[in-house]
Amino acid sequence: MKIGNRKVKLAMSLAIVAAISMGTVSANAASSAPKEVDLSGYTLTVADSGGLFKVMCAAYSCDTGADYKINWVTFATGPEALAAAVGGSVQMASTGMAPAVFAAAAKQPVKIVAVTAPQRTPGALFSVVASKKSFDAGLTTMAGLRGKSLALSMGTEGEYLAIVALKKAQVPLTSVGFNNLGPAAAMSALNTGAVGAAVLVEPFLSMAKAAGAQVLATGNGNLAGYFAFWQSTKTMKNPKAVAATNDLLVRWQKMYKQFSIDRTGGIAIFSKTFFPTYPAAVATPLATVLYDGSVAGFAPIDDVVIKAFQDEADVMYQVGNIKRKLNMANWFDAKLYEKTLKALPKVK
Repeated sequence: MKIGNRKVKLAMSLAIVAAISMGTVSANAASSAPKEVDLSGYTLTVADSGGLFKVMCAAYSCDTGADYKINWVTFATGPEALAAAVGGSVQMASTGMAPAVFAAAAKQPVKIVAVTAPQRTPGALFSVVASKKSFDAGLTTMAGLRGKSLALSMGTEGEYLAIVALKKAQVPLTSVGFNNLGPAAAMSALNTGAVGAAVLVEPFLSMAKAAGAQVLATGNGNLAGYFAFWQSTKTMKNPKAVAATNDLLVRWQKMYKQFSIDRTGGIAIFSKTFFPTYPAAVATPLATVLYDGSVAGFAPIDDVVIKAFQDEADVMYQVGNIKRKLNMANWFDAKLYEKTLKALPKVK
């Protein structure tokens, strides 16, 4: 699949996915910041996808007892947040696996310093769907996409899902017409018949299915489900940034354990953040899908994690989406926060 302009303006849903990957921090968490580092007056600026983190922080009193201030800066997409981390305006940003591969291919001066483990149903927030009209006309499998048009957002996990699903169906990528659209535009194109199928992410996936769209392939079983947390090499050399990040990781994990059992509260947060103008009858089901697909916590960076990213990079290289073979291990720093990450309680 030839990639043109990757500066894709993704819609709200990709912000949601990035937000799901990161969560936020917990109330009254014990500080893990090294005692010798004075964090008084320090501000840790963290990318906030879609504004979710700030809402969660307020709901769970995340900064209670912190010696430093957390400044959440909203970005529409993970790649935009990563660019801010490279530029130094934020000290930590998160992306999905595909943007991580493209960042490595671009030789950005950043490293993956933490990852979240796969959600309970990895990749389930993404699916390839056919419109009801196309499905009724015979587009019932991925193999049926040969000679058809497919809308997706380039540079995302949605693109990777399309590649993997088409390869499994033995459909040459050159036989499919790819339309580079954000999720909202992709759903619109699907509904109007401009494309026969689209790769959608929640909540647009649920909206399309409610309108009769049929699933051809799902991310569950095709996407590993990790999310990458990045820091610039400059930030990694800043003792205050490192100390504050250590503390943030502890707070985040403790909060997420609470979030994982507070289903009602979690759904309410998603509803308030992303569907404030929707009637409850519409907002609650959409927020529920997002919540159910969001439960995950930080995990140590090990060989299994690195291999998952390597596998995705290898596929992207094989199909020509990146121009050189990558060694993804070079883009991880497993040591910087290793002690903190290994000590964190697991989120189930």
